[in-house]
Amino acid sequence: MKTLQYLHTPHTQKGAVLITSLIILLVLTIITVSGMQSTIMQEKMTSAVRDSNIALESAESALREGEEFLEGLVNSSGFTGDTTSPNGLYVTGGAPDIYNAATWAGTNSVEVSDKIPDVMEQPRFFIEFLGTIDDGSADSINITTYGSGVGAGNVSGFRIVARGTGKSGTSQRILTSFYGKRF
Repeated sequence: MKTLQYLHTPHTQKGAVLITSLIILLVLTIITVSGMQSTIMQEKMTSAVRDSNIALESAESALREGEEFLEGLVNSSGFTGDTTSPNGLYVTGGAPDIYNAATWAGTNSVEVSDKIPDVMEQPRFFIEFLGTIDDGSADSINITTYGSGVGAGNVSGFRIVARGTGKSGTSQRILTSFYGKRF
């Protein structure tokens, strides 16, 4: 009968391969976690920029609606200085603080008529009448065209202030536009 001989290997291995592979796995895990954190941070930054752009676009739409409102006026008699019901129309120096939340609620400002989707609050605006230039220098102000053609008559100046928010509500933009009109 044959006897089986077993080859005995010397017991020189002490687990070096196991320790080396665990170290490599640890390094790969650290690199992966670091990459995930970087990706999450970039996603948050992208979301904030998008939210800010939505707020800017909604504020711009409120400015345009304020300009359209002024374009439809035939005189400035709506700017009476009555603070009990301003409806977003103020006289010189009577405009509210743009950083006060109450300015952007109720009758202190006007909500845009065309609803904008994906915003926390609908954009709003108010208009301040700045006065009329009537000392003869108004004839040198070009209101109707971009290079030539000077209109005749007094120029009434207005300041339109608009506020828009983004989708999350954490981003807001406040824009100011100056508008001149001959009545």
